[in-house]
Amino acid sequence: MLSAVCYLHENGIVHRDIKLENFLFADNSQDSRLILIDFGLSKYIDDVEQLNEVVGSCYYTAPEVLNRCYDYKCDVWSIGVICYILLLSKNFIIIITINSSFLNSLLIFFVCHLQNLLHLMANL
Repeated sequence: MLSAVCYLHENGIVHRDIKLENFLFADNSQDSRLILIDFGLSKYIDDVEQLNEVVGSCYYTAPEVLNRCYDYKCDVWSIGVICYILLLSKNFIIIITINSSFLNSLLIFFVCHLQNLLHLMANL
């Protein structure tokens, strides 16, 4: 997983939707390699560019994405969430001190991803 993300970043690409569901095994063999898929939200980015679109899967989204000022490091956050889930077999919950700009970002995020959130809640 890390080598796939590292390869993307070395080539100026930010994936922006790193999640467990976007890693597949190449085949059924015991030593199969993982393949990173779903580049629909990916974007070429230079070292100093800051992105501002709220995109990605809410469970894996970095706080910087919600604040609309982020770069390739948002993928690193998502890998951290995956590692937490895999190592502890628990969901990742973050408590953030809320301020008005964060609330605005959060509201925009929920509006943008309402369909996904409804689907997640239906499966609880």
